[in-house]
Amino acid sequence: MTSKPRKRPTEDILEILRKDLDSARDLLGRENDAFNSDRLLRLSAEALLGRIGEAAKLLPDDVANGIFGADREAWIAQRIVVNHIYHRLDYDEVWATLDADVPVVANRLADRDKSDRSLGGRRRRKPTPNRRPPRPPGAA
Repeated sequence: MTSKPRKRPTEDILEILRKDLDSARDLLGRENDAFNSDRLLRLSAEALLGRIGEAAKLLPDDVANGIFGADREAWIAQRIVVNHIYHRLDYDEVWATLDADVPVVANRLADRDKSDRSLGGRRRRKPTPNRRPPRPPGAA
């Protein structure tokens, strides 16, 4: 018997995306020469681009479009390339994506987070069928 995979809550995906974007920025701090000479850095970049593309795919449309903009489909396509057609990767393109596109996505996500905080905190998760909604204050 197979069951449908559970959907991850949006906030969980966003938290993973935040960490992956931070890691990608750390990788950019290593400079292009180090990237070109270190296979492990290149493999790390592949994994990060794949994970960021996976977030673009999994997030609800309104959230993903706000973070990835018109490039959402390109991020999803990049995920397919780094995960399945990795033998044809152009590492200059990988570096260019890290250098040019990761900061844009990171800034959009940071802007979203600031907007959430200005509204009084993070967006609340919708109750799942297995979780009761919170009781109003003073309810018995």
